[in-house]
Amino acid sequence: MAVIRYLVACFFMVCVSLIAYGQRSDITRKNNKVKNYSSVKFKKNKKMAVICPIFHLSEYPYQGIGFKIGDPFAITYKFYASKNFALGIDFGKAASGLYSNLHKDRFENAFPPVGDTVFVYQGHNVLNQNVFSAKVFYYKEGPRVLKGLDLYVGVGWQVQFADVKYDYLKVRTVPPETIRTAQTALSFQPMGPEFVFGLEYANFNFPISAFLEGGLFYNFDPEQQWRRFQGGIGIRYVF
Repeated sequence: MAVIRYLVACFFMVCVSLIAYGQRSDITRKNNKVKNYSSVKFKKNKKMAVICPIFHLSEYPYQGIGFKIGDPFAITYKFYASKNFALGIDFGKAASGLYSNLHKDRFENAFPPVGDTVFVYQGHNVLNQNVFSAKVFYYKEGPRVLKGLDLYVGVGWQVQFADVKYDYLKVRTVPPETIRTAQTALSFQPMGPEFVFGLEYANFNFPISAFLEGGLFYNFDPEQQWRRFQGGIGIRYVF
């Protein structure tokens, strides 16, 4: 719960900061107009002319690209097909520290006792843990008290590509007892469905959207099934 409260607080701080920056930009533009500074002239293209706010009904589809901080830390792309439906792709790195117990369990599953020899886990080092996911989203307009806020839910598929190096002891349990140190590397690709929910705000004075997202990833691996809550905050440039 503390993590969720922290992410929510960060999301609203990002929104407030972007709104404040946009208000300062308005003041600057007005001052420039008073001083007869020349302003940027956009091409006579409907999409180029729509700068603030974005997501006008007559201008779909839109695209957005940006980044997300959390689990995973990712580059995020979204195709806004209509007001209610969008497709998204994320690619980045998992917060590997949150998966330590799972990596330990993976070793113990892979190295059960063999005869009179047991393998004792000592530690591990994550060489990489990349994440790729693709999702489809359904959007719904948020509370009318805050214009530009949308709620959404989504479902998709996530794949992780992990390489982990392990340190362990190889122990012979019968005379003559011996203990040897050893290392090994394991690669595995957990994959499965992903369910997400979030908030997206896009009523700034420039084509930016900020979002807060949480969800559940379920690993289908028959050797090590597990569930993991994921989430983060981020921004996208929308065009």
